[in-house]
Amino acid sequence: MTSETNFSRHNSSTWESLTPMMDLYVRRINLELIERRFAPMPHATIPSRRGFINEIAFEIFSHSVRPATSELSEESYEWLCISKARQMLLGLERTDSSDLADPNDDEMDDAREQLRRLKHFFRDVSRGQSVEMKPSFSGCGIIDSCEGDV
Repeated sequence: MTSETNFSRHNSSTWESLTPMMDLYVRRINLELIERRFAPMPHATIPSRRGFINEIAFEIFSHSVRPATSELSEESYEWLCISKARQMLLGLERTDSSDLADPNDDEMDDAREQLRRLKHFFRDVSRGQSVEMKPSFSGCGIIDSCEGDV
């Protein structure tokens, strides 16, 4: 068995040999069909930390969709989400723990802007229907089970 990440990482040559022009084709189609919901977001976050900041934003979003029963201050709630994002990333291959230091104010502003955009996007997409956070998917063949985002 292999994870979906390992499969895609180690078998990309299969797709490239079967569909050598796929990247170019997909980019071209996407550019023709793009309909921006938001202006590109200026980042104060350095590239090596963006994954961590993105994960923090998603954790906060995930908890805002299905709020916890405990009453935490907004700051405590954010620190809980930072901790969960850090734990999740430490479980992945090739994660450098030095990139997981506590976020500064500018990085948290980035995370909050992403949170705002996620809430806006999923409010429009779901149109009052329930949104399932972190759904589980069973494995298939050589792919292990995994967890999705939304």
